[in-house]
Amino acid sequence: ATQCNTLQHTATIWQYHSSSCAPLHRNYQAFFDVSPPPSWELELLKVGHMQFLDDAPTFCVPCALLRQLCVEGSGPDAEVRRISQTAMIAWLFGSWAHSDISFYTGSWAEAMSQQHLALSRLHLS
Repeated sequence: ATQCNTLQHTATIWQYHSSSCAPLHRNYQAFFDVSPPPSWELELLKVGHMQFLDDAPTFCVPCALLRQLCVEGSGPDAEVRRISQTAMIAWLFGSWAHSDISFYTGSWAEAMSQQHLALSRLHLS
C-alpha cells in the first residue's frame, strides 16, 4: 500500500484482504479515518498487501519469502500496479493543482467500482 501526504491532500491506497501484514483496525482504513480533509481513499478489491510491489529478481530468496507471508488475492499483480499508479498520478495532479481530486478520478473511480476492482471514498470536509 502507498501513502502520499502533502499539506493539501492525503491519498490512501490499500488492499481489501486483512492479514498479519495489514491487520483489521490497525491498517490503512484506520489511517484514512483520522486523515484531515481533503483526503481520498482507494480500496483495491481482490488483492493482497505484497501485490503492490514490483516483481523481485528470482535470486532474491528473502523477497520470495515475504511474498509468501501475506495473503494474495485473485487480482493480477499487473492490474494492482496499473490501478495504484493511475491513482498516484491523479493524486499528484490534484495536489499540484490544489483542486478537488474527483476532477481527476470521478468517472475512473466509478468504472473501477462497477468492475468490482476498487472502491473510492472522498473526505472533503
